[in-house]
Amino acid sequence: MWSVLTSCGLTSVLFTLLRDIFEGWPVFYIILLITGFASLILGLCVFVGNKFMNSQSSWSDLPANNVVVGPGFKFFPSREILSSSYPLSSILDDKNTTIWALWHAGTSASTQQDAIRKGNITRLILPNPLEAPIKELANFIGKEYEDIVQDIIASSKEAIDKRKTQDNERLLSITERIDLHWYSGITPNSIMIGNPDPLTQDSWIQIENLIPIAPNDRSSYRLIYGQTPFKELFKKIVENYKDLFLNKSIVPSGNDILLAIDKNKSIKRMDPVIEKLFILDLNAVLNKLLDNNQGSKGYSIQSIFLAITGGPLFSQCIVNDCIKHYISLMKDKFDSIFTHINTQYHQIHPIITGSNINDVQIRSICINISNLIIEYCSCVNDFLKMLENLESYSVNMIWNHPPYSITINRDLADNYDELMSLVKTLKNHIPSDFVDCLPDEQHTRKFPRKPM
Repeated sequence: MWSVLTSCGLTSVLFTLLRDIFEGWPVFYIILLITGFASLILGLCVFVGNKFMNSQSSWSDLPANNVVVGPGFKFFPSREILSSSYPLSSILDDKNTTIWALWHAGTSASTQQDAIRKGNITRLILPNPLEAPIKELANFIGKEYEDIVQDIIASSKEAIDKRKTQDNERLLSITERIDLHWYSGITPNSIMIGNPDPLTQDSWIQIENLIPIAPNDRSSYRLIYGQTPFKELFKKIVENYKDLFLNKSIVPSGNDILLAIDKNKSIKRMDPVIEKLFILDLNAVLNKLLDNNQGSKGYSIQSIFLAITGGPLFSQCIVNDCIKHYISLMKDKFDSIFTHINTQYHQIHPIITGSNINDVQIRSICINISNLIIEYCSCVNDFLKMLENLESYSVNMIWNHPPYSITINRDLADNYDELMSLVKTLKNHIPSDFVDCLPDEQHTRKFPRKPM
């Protein structure tokens, strides 16, 4: 590089410039100036290097526990590591800290740490056990639906009991007493806010990320308002919590608690052996019901109806416009029932192929199955009634002569009877509490075959 500068004549220019600047200066001053300038450059280099190193160390991974630490920010890869740094008991024992909380159920905090009774929680939001999508939450985090509902009820009762005690003692102002709300929407993360109103240098936010892994492995992070550069994020979280609490959640009444308790009592787990048989039988009924109504299946009620009404013999039966209109309505009815059955099939099938089906789901599925069976029976009865009406016009070729007499008395009848037999088997493997939810004997009788 120096040779390049020399070849360009820049060195001679530089020497000339320095000679003109320092001409007439004592040598002492020249040396002092150059030394001072060099010290300044060296100091700046050290300062910048230290700032860089500090910034590197302030956002570092501590090898002992992989906690990411930054100015007013800490990231914890698991609950265990979070608890070792900020034990919930120490947070709750700090009477100088007011806490707002949003929990999925409060299982760990309320049952293991006694957070509601001990802690200075003034606002608490829990999922509404009567309306919130708790089943989806249970599937997401790998917990039992029944357990989450039970924990929400327990936390709610504890909060209500504490509020009653506070109201009776009158030692705290209204704003300092615990206030329970239920939220009916999705709760994405678990949140606790310390000293949120008004914000102080010591205000903090702790957020546990809701991800589909075991709770103990769930990550979280913590912000301290007076130290974090993310103050706008901090304020936004507090504002969102206020909006959720004041405008988008409800204060549960005593009757709501009782309804939730009754709902929880009705949720029971089925014996695994019975559950397996029940699901197999239920799946068989669903598939047979779908096949018996599907137009692409040659033996289904819809395909047989279309084959008969579109065949050459049937044209002789159309004696007036009234019958044509009746046939059109019947076709619409068959289309409608297949659409209905197909929709219910795709809603029920994922539930019964999942795990841990509960009593609430069993009752709902059985009622839906019963309605579909009754609707199918109605279609078959209307179809047979149509054939009888045609016989009243002395048209007896449908029932009494091939090919339609064989199709009706063999294909349609056999598949109808097979479906009803599957329903009866299902009733034998279902808990006795739900037998009445399935079709009765009137709707599971055998097909009324005509003598050949």
